Amino acid sequence: MDERIDVAYRYGDEEEFVAASKNEALRLRREKLLRAEAARHGANALYLLSTDIDRDGGMPNRKRIYLAVHLSSYPPKYPDVDTLLERLDLAKDGFREVNRFTAKLEDLPGRAPEPVKLERGNCYMFAIAFHPEPIDRPSDRVTSIEFKLDVPHPHAEGFPKLPEVSTGFWSFTERREDMKVFRSQEFLDGIWSRTGAGRLTCPVYRSQTGQISFKTHQGSGLKNPPAFAPGRGTADFVVYARKLSTEDFNAQSCGRCLEVARRCIPREPLAGCSELSRCLQATGITLNTCSGRF
Repeated sequence: MDERIDVAYRYGDEEEFVAASKNEALRLRREKLLRAEAARHGANALYLLSTDIDRDGGMPNRKRIYLAVHLSSYPPKYPDVDTLLERLDLAKDGFREVNRFTAKLEDLPGRAPEPVKLERGNCYMFAIAFHPEPIDRPSDRVTSIEFKLDVPHPHAEGFPKLPEVSTGFWSFTERREDMKVFRSQEFLDGIWSRTGAGRLTCPVYRSQTGQISFKTHQGSGLKNPPAFAPGRGTADFVVYARKLSTEDFNAQSCGRCLEVARRCIPREPLAGCSELSRCLQATGITLNTCSGRF
């Protein structure tokens, strides 16, 4: 719908413009016309999608775009948890479920960390799937849901930049390996997007038990960031594991020690470099495994 704002706009006359643009009589007349036209097409609800004001050329012109829909009186039927998880297609990439727990969203901020067993040579993904019930996550009143993995031994001894388990905050909307496709939509709203999966860690060099906890990074750069507000509802949280092939695991392990090997090469033979030996020992492989890669 296009409409004129009844004021000759001059730059600087912002108060006059704002007062004219909030004409209540015009709003009521506009909505009455729109609802009548929507009803003629079978719609029973209107939603304002966007407003754009063109202030050039004298009297401003405002364009509003509405969505007219028919809301059914029947309650929505949501997919069950297993159906949602199948849509993530993790099995296609070799992932299998190894742990699952159920939690209420409103309990996540104060919930005790969930233990998860991590095995050497595996990669892990973490997924969320809402139960088939209404989920209260209005975008203007909740924050994003991220998760954190803590482990007792995150780094190889003596090598703080060489993680035995990669740790940090991750998201249920992390990109896949091709960096083009999302496992889920960006915002878990509980309506259109009810599931998602992100990386937990890959690969694991030392078998150990980690702990998964929840928080949000939304607004973390602000002076007064918002509190973690995940909304209300129930969800299943699922840990998936994928065993790396020997070739892939060795390639990643050797890659971890590549910079150490480069520092050794100008000084001494690799076989005699104690720093490289300690790095290889931390990843659990031998120099012979990496000889063709250094």
